[in-house]
Amino acid sequence: MIDGFPFAGAPEDYNISEDVDLPVPVEAGIDFETGEVLLDESGQVKLVEGIEAIKVWCYLAIKTQRYAHQIFTEEYGSQHEELIGYEYTKELTETEAYRYINECLMKSPYVLGVKNLGVHRTGDKLNINIEIETSYGTDRLKGVA
Repeated sequence: MIDGFPFAGAPEDYNISEDVDLPVPVEAGIDFETGEVLLDESGQVKLVEGIEAIKVWCYLAIKTQRYAHQIFTEEYGSQHEELIGYEYTKELTETEAYRYINECLMKSPYVLGVKNLGVHRTGDKLNINIEIETSYGTDRLKGVA
């Protein structure tokens, strides 16, 4: 067997660059209140880019249950639905929901930080108000969980 398998050379020889130029993100526009795809005047899917595309990615990632769909990698989606059906305290539920959402969104190379402006459980509903810091600026997502 080769020494250092599966690596060749010494670790200091590896070129690992953290300054990767990411392409401008582009997504189909989403109405965040209804979850429906936005259409332009001609009935075609409206494309959004930059921070709006990142918000769409975040919205869809939060709405997707992690590990539930084989089409997505195991890294995509949120686990906050695991809190459903348990009688945790309101505070624990809200803290854990934010943690799950933060872990989910930080998978994107465009998301630099997630600030909790309010995650609240009302009955069986979880309402979130978060601020997303991205490489394109900062914006908010509300009520998407």
